[in-house]
Amino acid sequence: MNKLAENKVFANLILVVSILLFLYWNIVQNFDMYRFVIVGALYEMTSILSIIAVFLIPLILLIFIVVNKFKVLKQYYFAMIIFTVLITLLFTIYM
Repeated sequence: MNKLAENKVFANLILVVSILLFLYWNIVQNFDMYRFVIVGALYEMTSILSIIAVFLIPLILLIFIVVNKFKVLKQYYFAMIIFTVLITLLFTIYM
């Protein structure tokens, strides 16, 4: 676990995934996904996976941060902030 805490490539990957999931959910909630058939089908196929990722990745990150005694790269903290904002938006504004 300590090697992952210092791995910049993995930290950047987690940060990019969190940004992409944030953008995905903002686009999905603000535009009509069923206007075009192909876009609606893609939304239906990816929504369950992205919901799982939105709730599972922060949980894994939290465990990862606590196990490493909060001595991880700052990208992990930025990803946690992004996921916290995303989950808050999903349960408040986009409900």
